Amino acid sequence: MGIITRTAAAWLLVVLAFFPIVTSANDAGPGREVGAIRHDLPTLVAADASGRIVVDAVAVDGDDALAQWHDDRHTVISYLTRRLRRWWLAFGEVSSTAVPSALRARAVGVLPAFPAWLQLHAPATCPPGEMCSIDDGIPEQDDLPLREPIYTQWNTQGYVVRMQLARNDALPGSSLRSFIGRAPTEAESWLAQNGNSYFFFSATVHATATTHVAAGSTIDVRFPFALDPSLRYSLSLAILRTATSPDIALGPIDATLHANALHVVLPAFDLAPGAELHGEIEGD
Repeated sequence: MGIITRTAAAWLLVVLAFFPIVTSANDAGPGREVGAIRHDLPTLVAADASGRIVVDAVAVDGDDALAQWHDDRHTVISYLTRRLRRWWLAFGEVSSTAVPSALRARAVGVLPAFPAWLQLHAPATCPPGEMCSIDDGIPEQDDLPLREPIYTQWNTQGYVVRMQLARNDALPGSSLRSFIGRAPTEAESWLAQNGNSYFFFSATVHATATTHVAAGSTIDVRFPFALDPSLRYSLSLAILRTATSPDIALGPIDATLHANALHVVLPAFDLAPGAELHGEIEGD
């Protein structure tokens, strides 16, 4: 499966505003998987949609799927993959040659907008099965200045992380570096007997003096798969400091769920030079 990813927001894989809205009941693929996608997709795209979301048709082949849906303004084709027994909205744009041939064959006869989508999308520029990046004009945010209150990090696995720091005394040049986010492994996930992890992230503090951050910083994480609203989600944050200062452990801090994103408000904390941040979101 070859997927071309963006480093910026690309939850709408292709917007065909000129294509007429067509609703089709001719889904293709196992009924259970089609039903799961029809159930989850409105949740996954709600933050990007304008008005009511209608899933027109779904084509599934193995662990890959294409779904056509529309809102009040656009018709969209989304690409999904099945991981950890859930359907994940693919992050970035998918080229016409990146879609597996068997799935393309099913989609042509099922998704009304798919023939136009095939014509509009250029072939993949990377070998099949590899992840490739394209330039969307938005710079990478590997170095996030602490004095600027809002940071956004788009993760290649589909998670979207936003951090807003509360009032702080960071010196000029202070920043968070090497921000990394990742999905859980199967052993860490809800599929394991003792697993309940949903997301991990880490970063390193680059500074010459300790930054004191007031209470009220927020972290928002938007998920690429549908979260179960019946669960209680929380964030644990460890700030591993230097040899001359103690570690800090924050949490578990309860998160609130809205539009498939978790929102967490942090207490006051300090960021020592060279400190490492390690965050984990769990669900129970």
